[in-house]
Amino acid sequence: MSRDEQVGKVTLTTPSGRSSVEVLQYGATVISWKYDGAEQLFLSRQSPLDGSAAIRGGIPIIFPVFGSPSEYEDHAGLEKLPKHGFARTAEWKVIEGRVDKEVTASCVLELNSVDYKEIRDAYQWPVHLEYHIRLSDSPASLECSLKVKHLAGSSTMPARFHVLLHNYIAVGDATQAGVSGLKGVTYVDKNASKARVAESSDPILLHGQASDRVYQGGAPDVALLYNDGSGRQLVVSRSETLQDTTLWNPAEAAAKGLKDLHEGGWREYICIEPGSVAALNELPAGQEWVGTQQLRIVEGKSKV
Repeated sequence: MSRDEQVGKVTLTTPSGRSSVEVLQYGATVISWKYDGAEQLFLSRQSPLDGSAAIRGGIPIIFPVFGSPSEYEDHAGLEKLPKHGFARTAEWKVIEGRVDKEVTASCVLELNSVDYKEIRDAYQWPVHLEYHIRLSDSPASLECSLKVKHLAGSSTMPARFHVLLHNYIAVGDATQAGVSGLKGVTYVDKNASKARVAESSDPILLHGQASDRVYQGGAPDVALLYNDGSGRQLVVSRSETLQDTTLWNPAEAAAKGLKDLHEGGWREYICIEPGSVAALNELPAGQEWVGTQQLRIVEGKSKV
C-alpha cells in the first residue's frame, strides 16, 4: 500500500502487480480498479477530485439516505441530509493497510460522525463507519464491505439509514452491454410511474434508453455482459444485507444535464448498485450492521 498525503489517496497493488486500486480519502471513494492493465471502473473526466463535489464515477458510498429525503414519506430524522447523504463527501481516515498471502492487498478507512459538526447537525444518530477494501488476483476481484455501528448517545431511537454502493462499471458501449440475473425480481422505475413491475428480460438490454430502476429484494448475483466479443463478464455478488439492486444509466438526454459528466460519458458505464434502500434500516444503539459486495471478473464465451 502507498499513500499520497497531499492528494489524500491510497493505492493498493497485489504482490504480482496484476491488480491495483486507488481510493480517495474524500468519500472513501474507489476511483480506479485495474486488472492486467485494464480499467474496470468509469470515472468522468469532468469530475473534480479535489473534495469540492461528490465524485462522478468509481464507487461512491451512499449513506444514510438514497436520493433526497423529500422523496420519502417516512423520512423522520433524515430531513436535513443532503442528497445521497454525507458519506460520499466526508473526509475518511485510513486506519490499516496490508498485504495478505501472495495475491491480496487490503485497507480499512473509518468515519466517525461525531467528529464533524455538519454531520451532527444533519443526522441525529452518532455512528462509526468502517470501510474494508480487499483486492485479489485469484479470483480477480474487488471486495468492499461497510460496517455501521450505532454509538451510544442521547437518543434511544434506532439509527435509520439506507446504504448503496454506487458502482460505475466501465463498458465499451452501454447501448450494447447487457445485465443478467434479475429476471423475476420486482422493480420500481423511478423514471416512470413508480409502479412495481416484475422483470421479464434476461439479459436486460438498455439500447440507449434511460434506466433508473430499483430492484427490490432477492440479493441475486448480477452479471454485466460486455458483449464485446471477449465473452467477459463482471459478476456483482453481495451479502443478504444488501438485498436490493439499482440499475442506472441516464442515457443521452438526461446526461446533458449532468455538468460533471464529460460529453458522451453516459455510453461508457452501467451502474449496478447493491444496496439496502427499499426500506430504512433501523439499528439499535450499540449494535452493528455490515453490508459486503464483491466485483469479480469472469472470463468466458458467454454472449448477450
